[in-house]
Amino acid sequence: MKTRLHLGLAFICIWCLSFTVDTYAQAPANDNCENASEIVISGNGYSFGRFTSVKSNISFATRQKGEKCSGELELNGNCDKTVWYKFYIPTTRNISVELTQKDSAIPQIFAGFNIYAVNNCDYGLANIESRLTPLSKFGVSGNTCLTQGWYYIQIGTKQKAKGELWVIINSADHAFQNYDVPGTLYDFGIVNNTQKFQSFVATCASVEEQEARAINDSNFNRSLFYSVTFPGNSVTNNMNINFSYGKWKYRIFQNAMNADSIASLKPFIELKYGNNEIIKEFCPNVNT
Repeated sequence: MKTRLHLGLAFICIWCLSFTVDTYAQAPANDNCENASEIVISGNGYSFGRFTSVKSNISFATRQKGEKCSGELELNGNCDKTVWYKFYIPTTRNISVELTQKDSAIPQIFAGFNIYAVNNCDYGLANIESRLTPLSKFGVSGNTCLTQGWYYIQIGTKQKAKGELWVIINSADHAFQNYDVPGTLYDFGIVNNTQKFQSFVATCASVEEQEARAINDSNFNRSLFYSVTFPGNSVTNNMNINFSYGKWKYRIFQNAMNADSIASLKPFIELKYGNNEIIKEFCPNVNT
């Protein structure tokens, strides 16, 4: 009886050991681009703060057939195996991407990352986001004016790298953009039977979540604010807006704008060449 009991226990221990080794040897869930782990930025992507990914054990990660990394990673031999993350921002943000680990278990130069600006895994080296510089080591890459879109993070390591690593996204307000919020709007002042001209650059402009709800179209993800005063005795009230790229929408508020007006669901009107909708709002009693 003692012998049988001993053999039974030995069988159970061997089976447990085998099961543990087989499970540990599996590649991480985000081993390829199609299974990239999403780093969710709260507030539908509009919130500021630090957002941490799940951890990836790269000990048994692989490199997919035909998979390439940036020249920086390839040159340093940091593309033997890879794991993937992705994140989305709905408007312009100051974004930093940090590749990190615990207690330097993986040598500093045994890992690195590059980032693709793509909507899915149909990517190539030409899609590497130049505003987020590739790194061939642990560290941070960032940009103060990163525009709306999906970003895929490809982390590459040397074959002998073992252990866990993860990514931290830091999202903050973008680099200062004039006229981007009501508090910094451009004031044309009083326009009385004369013309005023001003050019604007919207490269780093953004929208807030309240504005986005009113726009209801993710293709419109930047906004600028202007103010103009037309005296009651004006003969002509007119505003011409010329734009060199993309599509634009507008909405007009009488009197000073405040938080309630920005959050209102007053619809935006698409701006087109020859559109006289703005004149109608400035002169509601005139048949144009």
